[in-house]
Amino acid sequence: MPSSRSRAVARRLALVLATLLLPTTSLHAQQPGAPVLQNGFANPGVTVAVNYGKGEHSDLLGAALAWSPGKGTFQFSAGAGRLDVDSTGFDPMTTYGLRVAFPRFGFMGGRVGMAPFIGLGGASGDSTKTLIVPIGVGAGWRMALGSTRALSLYATGTYLRTQVTPEAEGQDKQSADLLRFAAAADVTLFRNVGLTLGTEFGSAADHGATVPEGTIFGAGLSWRFR
Repeated sequence: MPSSRSRAVARRLALVLATLLLPTTSLHAQQPGAPVLQNGFANPGVTVAVNYGKGEHSDLLGAALAWSPGKGTFQFSAGAGRLDVDSTGFDPMTTYGLRVAFPRFGFMGGRVGMAPFIGLGGASGDSTKTLIVPIGVGAGWRMALGSTRALSLYATGTYLRTQVTPEAEGQDKQSADLLRFAAAADVTLFRNVGLTLGTEFGSAADHGATVPEGTIFGAGLSWRFR
């Protein structure tokens, strides 16, 4: 029978293999209408994702792309989508988002990581324009699920600066400073396919549904190129 040391080595190898195979699925970028989800880890290479965000008065469908160099020292994400708003006076909007994060590992043998980040997002329609700037940090924990799958749980804290500019003349810009929090999970479904589920909550803006008004739910399905 294998010794306890051999079993420990095997578990570590399984963890390394699984976390290398884990797609980076939290790719919301940051687009208005999507929760700010930032894991503490990044995978080298290119990952693409389809994302969905659901707010109290909004629905977002978008796509995103992330790239990280070989050592995973930083991650760049970009995305675009369509935001539908229920509130009267808001037409469907085109959204975009950019984010750069700096993952740092080294806690509990690589199982825990942290990633400070900064982003920029916007939404533009016939009646209004929105700009958001998120600055925050994500902290994650990961574990192996066999030799080819993995699970990561993480939390995100974000300071969010928002600005809404009405297109109609005579209406002033409105801005707000918000503190938001999120919890999410990334799981490997298949070798290159990952799923993200998460929610964001915290202080809310009262000047339009294109900025956070309350709780936002998000989901993403990703594919990592190898």
